[in-house]
Amino acid sequence: MKRASKRWYCAAAVVLAVLGVWVWRTGAPVPSGAQIRRAHASAGVSTAPPAEVAGFPTTAQVLAAVAAAVNVTTLPKQPPKIAMDRAGCEAVFTAKTSPMCVYGDPKAARTIVLYGDSHDRMWIPAFNAMGRQLHWKVVQLTKSHCPVPNFFMWQEVLGRPYTECTVFHTFALDQIRALHPNIVVLSSMWLNTSLTVNGKPTKQGLDAAWSQGLATMIAKIKPLAGKVIVLGDIAYPKVSGDPCLAAHQDDVRPCNTLRVHAVYAAHNAMEQRVARQAGVSYVDTIPWFCTATVCPSVIGGLSVHWDAVHVASNYALWLSNALATAIGL
Repeated sequence: MKRASKRWYCAAAVVLAVLGVWVWRTGAPVPSGAQIRRAHASAGVSTAPPAEVAGFPTTAQVLAAVAAAVNVTTLPKQPPKIAMDRAGCEAVFTAKTSPMCVYGDPKAARTIVLYGDSHDRMWIPAFNAMGRQLHWKVVQLTKSHCPVPNFFMWQEVLGRPYTECTVFHTFALDQIRALHPNIVVLSSMWLNTSLTVNGKPTKQGLDAAWSQGLATMIAKIKPLAGKVIVLGDIAYPKVSGDPCLAAHQDDVRPCNTLRVHAVYAAHNAMEQRVARQAGVSYVDTIPWFCTATVCPSVIGGLSVHWDAVHVASNYALWLSNALATAIGL
């Protein structure tokens, strides 16, 4: 590994160690840009321009870290974990509404709504950081395993049609209408989703239902917001992230996943096509997780996934600047 790359990884560890003391449940503020810049300076690396989310790598630096990660063999000591969100802020399976928790800068004049399921929720660490630094109010509007596309889906845990998800879609649209936010970010988990047909779960017809359901919801949201962004799905590891790394700390390569197995390329292309046809933005997240062939389990010195389907909260936070750039903040 080049000396500059080593300095970057050390700097990232310093910054995230500082951020690890950020207590979400008590509402403690994100460390200031000055604090983060001092951490970088002590590690001997340059700081981000003021217009960026200070203390986090640029998109180019993220891509360089992804490329370098294919050669990583050991798991560095990890910073303290931060929570994805505050307790009770995401609607559980049986709930039909959510409490609309606020992150970022609550007093800001500009508002971002995160609407979706846990795949929107998992990005809250990044949105909270960019909201505080760039002065955006961030509103969480998420429900467990309730994707944005409007179709009659099956709930595996409940073992029945997910009627609460259908009701939540109406609730979400009412809240977005009342807020009239500057930006609505839509994101949903594709994996483990099934349709309900004749009272039973099925995968048959799911692609068409998802495509039509996403187009329908975008059409309803567009008049209610300044801008709509579809945040593309992530790469999925072949095994659960943190448990795999705990068992392979001296050689993390068994926890890496071939891109062909981690990325649902056809699904992502479909969402991108729907977004383009609807005249809204689409953000491809895959370059933050994979090279052309491999999706590493450790990038930038951080564990990438905490389980088999979600981004680790510290890795999401580390991507704050790249995400802010991608959505145009």
